[in-house]
Amino acid sequence: NNNNNNHNHNHNNNNNNKYEIAIVGAGPHSLAVLSRIIANLNGGCDTFTDREHQLWWRESESVKKQQQQLLKKIIIIDPAGKWFARWDSWFESLEIEFLRSPVVFHPDPNDADSLRAFAFINSRQNELMPIQEIFQDINRISKDVKIKSKNSKKQPQQDFNQRERDNYDRPSYSLFKDFCNRLENDYDLKNKVTKGYVNKIQPIFAKKKVKNLLLNEDSTQIPKYFKLYVSLNQNQTNDNDNENQNNENQNNENQNQNNNFIISARQVIVAAGQNVIQYPPWISEIKTLYPKDRLQHALQAFKVCDATSNLVNERVIIVGGGLTSAHLSIAAIKHNSPEVTLITRRKLQSKWFDVDLHWVGRYRKFHLSKLWTQANLLERLTEMRQARNGGSITPELMRQLQTVIQNGRLKHYENTLVKSAKWGKPETLIDNIPDREQWELELENGKKLYADKLWLATGRFVDVNKEPLLGPINAQFPIEVVSGMPVLTRDLRWRNDWNLFLMGAYAGMQLGPDSLNLMGAKAGSERISEAIVNNFDKNNEKTENEENKINNNTKSKKVTKKTKKSKKKKNI
Repeated sequence: NNNNNNHNHNHNNNNNNKYEIAIVGAGPHSLAVLSRIIANLNGGCDTFTDREHQLWWRESESVKKQQQQLLKKIIIIDPAGKWFARWDSWFESLEIEFLRSPVVFHPDPNDADSLRAFAFINSRQNELMPIQEIFQDINRISKDVKIKSKNSKKQPQQDFNQRERDNYDRPSYSLFKDFCNRLENDYDLKNKVTKGYVNKIQPIFAKKKVKNLLLNEDSTQIPKYFKLYVSLNQNQTNDNDNENQNNENQNNENQNQNNNFIISARQVIVAAGQNVIQYPPWISEIKTLYPKDRLQHALQAFKVCDATSNLVNERVIIVGGGLTSAHLSIAAIKHNSPEVTLITRRKLQSKWFDVDLHWVGRYRKFHLSKLWTQANLLERLTEMRQARNGGSITPELMRQLQTVIQNGRLKHYENTLVKSAKWGKPETLIDNIPDREQWELELENGKKLYADKLWLATGRFVDVNKEPLLGPINAQFPIEVVSGMPVLTRDLRWRNDWNLFLMGAYAGMQLGPDSLNLMGAKAGSERISEAIVNNFDKNNEKTENEENKINNNTKSKKVTKKTKKSKKKKNI
């Protein structure tokens, strides 16, 4: 804790809060891109085995010194001030044991099999869950193919190969977290996260002069660096950006006193996820006042374990049809709620992954290349949304839901929409409904449901214009947006030659439907790290050229001084 607190104020010790790289967010996407940047800048280790990489990395003193110098130029900012805080909260609260992503997708930049190797080295291979059903289906399909192949020349493509079945094992979260802790130790990233909310990112341009006159900022210019306004509380920022340096220093001092601060960074990576919560339309039509803890969105900053800890006499209604709604239903039952109701607007979908199988199998790259060649961006986005096809739950969780529905512990209303909701006492006495303040939900079929707590598991949506951090940037420096999705450059920049990079869902138009997942973290880190390493090389060339100019100037000055002295001697 002391180390964390010390690093929370490290920005004050930096040279005027200036950094080379600022990373917003401290989840798996951030760890993936940062570890790849460090590995590439320190010589690149992609051709080494995992064992060779560890030996080279740990025993090379020069690499360690170079890494320490590099980390001084990098700042990671997250509201919790530590790695994986949001993930830890959700997996612990919802008691989720296994990840949904396969074992080959993780933040390690060097070896795709390193997570599996980590499990075997530590005798934890029992924490890898095999997906039997996929390969049972493949066996059945392959038998059908043999029969059909006699009559037809073309054979259907199979997304999975029996030889690759181990690649699709799903690791436990505890195994994955311990593996990521090892990565943090290897790259010296422990206690390197600064606590704070980034409320604003402002591009700063170099002033152009024409005949001693300052020109106004041009939207086609390339930013020289970016200012990040950070606070310990959400939505607190100082928007007054005075050009006078003395006033700016005064603002910095005032902000530091209020636990707010401004940093500048030449390159910024936003990997903070989606922050626009999706509410059903009937929520805004609720006219009655209600206690805050009686209506909660599952993705807001509340711990589910706190919300579910006292449900002995609390009836719960859950709205939503994805993985979170299923976990919330099981959690409410485990915590002794007398009546749990799940409302879904369509039939529950059961899928191992949140994208279709062909986006995960061996033809994944083929489908991605097909997507990228789609010139019509709206059609590309439509294909991506079809690949995810809304919320879905894993087969093992589906089996749990079916069991509790059959036992009468869970009531499920599928293909159902909520028409309205209100809080208060029922207007008339109803059998088996307590006479106290509660929720009354009217469904579109006219049926009324009653509950003490209402939980929304309706997810988030992608809209760059409504995103608190990115919306103001797009308003001032707009880029092409398709149904809320920004169209970035190939290396995930905001604009060409801008050193503002996006990861996660907002990089979907370039990375595909799995950009939000660990698959997208791996693909996005490769593209961004390549661009950032190139920027470092350009900077090094510039500094070398500047140093050479300075050296040449000093040499020429020395030569002129010597010639002047020799002339004076001759004159004497």
